[in-house]
Amino acid sequence: MKVKIGVLVIGSLLWDETVKRQAWRSQLCLADKISVPLPIRYGRESSSRENTYSMVFSNNINHTGAYGMGYAIPYTTPVINKQDFFKRMIDLAKAEGISDSRICKSWGTVCLIINPFIEKERADEIKKYWEELVANTKGQLNRGQLEPNITMFGEHDEIKSITEDWYLNLNLTTEFQNELKDFDCLVATSNAVKLRKNINIYPTAKQIAKAIYANSYFTYFMNNRKNKIQTFEDKYIARILKRKFKICLKDYRE
Repeated sequence: MKVKIGVLVIGSLLWDETVKRQAWRSQLCLADKISVPLPIRYGRESSSRENTYSMVFSNNINHTGAYGMGYAIPYTTPVINKQDFFKRMIDLAKAEGISDSRICKSWGTVCLIINPFIEKERADEIKKYWEELVANTKGQLNRGQLEPNITMFGEHDEIKSITEDWYLNLNLTTEFQNELKDFDCLVATSNAVKLRKNINIYPTAKQIAKAIYANSYFTYFMNNRKNKIQTFEDKYIARILKRKFKICLKDYRE
């Protein structure tokens, strides 16, 4: 059975020019990427991004008027068997810096969402592949290799962005009826919400802008904007940088 898989991209996977990311993108049909509304925001303090904030999925963004924009990108070829499926999941984990041999860390995981409108036989086959991969991963973890802490994938009172079996837990029904209708499933990376001291509360636009300014690190925010990866807070972040910190964002375009 041939399975058409796409990748949900909400950040630097699209534009980071490291050798590892460029090699991974060679598997994708970038010319056919589809802009799609997604519930995303800046929510994880990232040491690899100079302690500014990187993207997370969020179920607190529960109406389309507040959705941001990301991309669904098809692979150049469909998945043809279980081994092919497993390899693509591991390849994404490698590109994301998770692991060269497993799909999860405590702070993030490769995750999957199945198109709810495909035929049952096809959906069941994808589900079988995925749940075997997840079970294998959980069974091989040692003491130093932690499963994702599900409670951190959203604020304390929020529906978490992943399930216990690492499915992407978002309501994309409307998108699967429209922009995403040609995909059998989508793979993504979901990251935990994180502020200092592991408090899972989303930063405000002011905190996001302050971190960008204080660390003089504009690359992530500006490259997302350049590539039309957006959140509902972008205009507020840009306004604070301009008015409070006297930053002209045009000077930081790459």
